[in-house]
Amino acid sequence: MQTVKIIKPSTLEIDFNGKPERINFYDTKGNLIAFRVLNGKYDGIRFNLPDVGNYLIDTDCKIKICPIRIHLLKTILPPYQRNEMKPFEIVYNANLKGTPARNFVKRGIIETGINFDKHCKHIQKFILLHEIAHFYYINENFADLFAAKKFIADGYNNSTALYSLTTVLNSQSETNQERIKNLFSNLNR
Repeated sequence: MQTVKIIKPSTLEIDFNGKPERINFYDTKGNLIAFRVLNGKYDGIRFNLPDVGNYLIDTDCKIKICPIRIHLLKTILPPYQRNEMKPFEIVYNANLKGTPARNFVKRGIIETGINFDKHCKHIQKFILLHEIAHFYYINENFADLFAAKKFIADGYNNSTALYSLTTVLNSQSETNQERIKNLFSNLNR
C-alpha cells in the first residue's frame, strides 16, 4: 500500500507497474472510498479525488497529483417538477431492504439501509444526491441526471457516476436498463 496526501481536489495520473485487475482507494481507517475495475486492460488511468485527506492505494503504481480536471455534464435539465427542498435528515433504517436509500420528500427524510452500507463512499455520495434530486424531480431519469451533474461538478469521475447507477439498479429490468442507457448517453455528449 502506498499513501497519497490530497491537500486540495486533485486528479491523479496513475501509471501502473503491470496491468492490474482493480485499484482501490481507502481512507487511513481502511474504509473503501473508491475503486476502479480495470480488468487488466490499462497501463494507466486518471482518477479524481475531490475530497482532501490521506488515501491508501493498494496497487503497484506511480502517481502524479495534478490540478483537478472536471468534465462537466452538459445536459440541461428541465424545470423542476416540484420544489420541496427543505432541511432534511438522513436516518438509518435497518428494515430497509431492496434499495440502498429512499426519501420521504414531504417529511424531509432520506432513509438509508443495509444495502447503502455495502457501497464505497463515492457510490454512497451518488446515491444520496439521487435522493436529494427527488426534492425537485419525480421522474427517475431526471433525478439520475441531477445527481450526475452535481456529482461530477463536485469533482467525482463521470465513470463513477455511471458505475454508481448500474451497481444500484437491477439491470434485468427494462426500465432500469433504459435509465442506465439514458445516463450513459448523457455522459458521452
